[in-house]
Amino acid sequence: PDITFETSRLKGRMNEIAYLNAGLVLALKDKRGKAPTFQVFYHAGGLAEYVDELCKSKTPLFPQEKKKKTKKAKDSDIRDPLDGLLSEDGFTILC
Repeated sequence: PDITFETSRLKGRMNEIAYLNAGLVLALKDKRGKAPTFQVFYHAGGLAEYVDELCKSKTPLFPQEKKKKTKKAKDSDIRDPLDGLLSEDGFTILC
C-alpha cells in the first residue's frame, strides 16, 4: 500500500502537541520534492504561550495585575494560562 502524508496536517498536529507539552521540541523534515523542508516546533510557555498568541489582536476586558518581582521564584509565581481570561462564572472567555 502507498502511504501519502499531508505535511499541512502533520505541521498542525505537531504544533498542537508542542503547545500542550511545554518545552518539547519536535522536528519535521520533508524530503519529498527537489528541496527538502525542515521545521521545528517548540513552545517553551506551553498553554500560556498559546493563550498569548490567541489574544494578541484582542483587547482584554480586565487588565492583568502586575506582580512585584521577588528574588526567589515560588510555585505560586507560575503563571496560570487562564488567568484573566475567564469571567466570574468560570466558563466565558473574555479575550
